[in-house]
Amino acid sequence: MLSTHPLAGDLGYLLRRVQIAVFQDFRDSTAELRLRPAEYSVLLVLKQYPAMRQNRLAQMLAIKPANCAVLIDKLEKRGCVKREKLPVSGRAIALGITQAGEALLQQANRKVEKHRRRLRKRLGADGEQQLLRLLNRLLRSFRPGRTGGISLGARPGRE
Repeated sequence: MLSTHPLAGDLGYLLRRVQIAVFQDFRDSTAELRLRPAEYSVLLVLKQYPAMRQNRLAQMLAIKPANCAVLIDKLEKRGCVKREKLPVSGRAIALGITQAGEALLQQANRKVEKHRRRLRKRLGADGEQQLLRLLNRLLRSFRPGRTGGISLGARPGRE
């Protein structure tokens, strides 16, 4: 039982264990779509913010640029993401979601909503809101460099 575990009172340990459990439930929910949490996040962000540069996407998702490039390559091979040169600069590349990516995102959203309902049921509506407030407070308490330079809820370019 976790309550007798030597690390049961350690916040970092519990956050990590919960992350693993939540991600596993997410992966189980989206298994038939072959879509992992990070890939879903990329599609969701690109749907909301078209023509985003890759370095900005990496910053927004708080992931290393090299890892972001791997995600983009994988989604591009699936036909879900496209790279386009920005007209202002012949070298700058903007990312966009394709029609196939939008279709996959729609399918995933239905499955992810079921996943979220399962989590909500475990916590209760009040518990979910309380946990979100506490996690956001904890995230904001760190220096920006420790959280990928973003705060949740901030719009790109307006942190």
